[in-house]
Amino acid sequence: MKSTFSWQYQEAELIEAAAIPIGDRGFRYGMSVFETILLHRGRSVLAAEHLDRLSRAASAAGFPLPAGLADALEHRVAGLEESFSGMMRVYVTAGDGSPLAPPAESRVYVFVEETALPSEADRYRGWRLHVSHAPIVSVLGGWKTGNYWPHIQALGEARQNGCDESVLLDLSGSVVSASMANLFALIDGELRTPPLVLGARDGVLRAWVLNNSAACEAVVTMEDLSRATECFLTNSRIGILPVREIDGRELPSQSTGRLLYDSYRENVLGS
Repeated sequence: MKSTFSWQYQEAELIEAAAIPIGDRGFRYGMSVFETILLHRGRSVLAAEHLDRLSRAASAAGFPLPAGLADALEHRVAGLEESFSGMMRVYVTAGDGSPLAPPAESRVYVFVEETALPSEADRYRGWRLHVSHAPIVSVLGGWKTGNYWPHIQALGEARQNGCDESVLLDLSGSVVSASMANLFALIDGELRTPPLVLGARDGVLRAWVLNNSAACEAVVTMEDLSRATECFLTNSRIGILPVREIDGRELPSQSTGRLLYDSYRENVLGS
């Protein structure tokens, strides 16, 4: 059975919490922002970078992050077993109130779940992508929010088509991301990822790849994607995972994604 933990931030510490009040606007209207942090062998990975993004998202949403959260998270993670690996989802909600009322008291919840990460066989095989043609409209400029239903629908569409993930498009038909990850594609010899202004997530792994490769932000059209010779996805759970196929078209290479994952594993994961 998977190990799970849930906490709420109160008075500078994380206390056990099994439920969210039904009046909380994060539950009622999806008015929440979150970050997902990898827990690898009993320690958090790139936690400071995640919390920086969470703080900026919460400020944009109008309910700032409490100052002592980082210390409280560090204390809780220190209590996990050294062998524990999984995901830690940190939510900041708008708290109680009517839809347009200014947040008087936001809430912070943390959910930790032991999770299986992609195997070496998954990485060697590479994922298959389905292109979803239902356009995505980003909320709060692409920050991760509680309004995730369209992404889940796109992921379900991919699975119904025998694929691992979906490519999301905006109203103009430009690539935004995958349903649960950011996307990089090697097009005409240039490694590109869709820009944040189109709704791509300001992901920590996305930033790591941009800082540790020759990748650049650029609009990626479907015609561009049809010429891609390589593609890979990034998020905290999968790390950097190569793509084998896009809408039935086999890609000729996975080498860039594999090399970047090897560097990430050595320099960030430490294994």
